[in-house]
Amino acid sequence: AAAATVQPIAKPVQLQATPIVRTRFGVQVAAFKTRQRAEIVKRDLEAKSSYMAYLVPANNRPLVKVVVGSYADRQSVDKVRDDLRQNFGYAD
Repeated sequence: AAAATVQPIAKPVQLQATPIVRTRFGVQVAAFKTRQRAEIVKRDLEAKSSYMAYLVPANNRPLVKVVVGSYADRQSVDKVRDDLRQNFGYAD
């Protein structure tokens, strides 16, 4: 009888998890139950400032958020938030 050849079992390759890094920040200006109200605030904000606003659905809630910008760091967001508060009347 021939001897069985034993093959080593290859080590399983361990996959490295890709970390999720949040690199963008925005300033939430308002949140509304209706898209229509959010659109009004978005248009008003863009008309009286140089900021671009976006409508973003709230997670697990029936709200539409009005968000300004996409900034790479918290310092930029803080400056925009302060400007919106001081010069355009949006509360924190």
